[in-house]
Amino acid sequence: AGIPELIADGETGLLVDPERTDPLVEAIERVIGDRAAGERLGRNGREAIVKQFNWKRTTEGLQAIATEFGRR
Repeated sequence: AGIPELIADGETGLLVDPERTDPLVEAIERVIGDRAAGERLGRNGREAIVKQFNWKRTTEGLQAIATEFGRR
């Protein structure tokens, strides 16, 4: 799903165990209670997406795969 590749816990978001609700509640309360931290996580997360998941980078990666496949 791309979540582990994108989210660095505490830097670009908050990771919680998907099987447990208590950590999710705690993470939500943390962001609500510390607006500056929530804004920082959001800003860092957006920057990571722009850097890692953009059309240019994606198409370059696909082109490299296609080129390699064509050589076989």
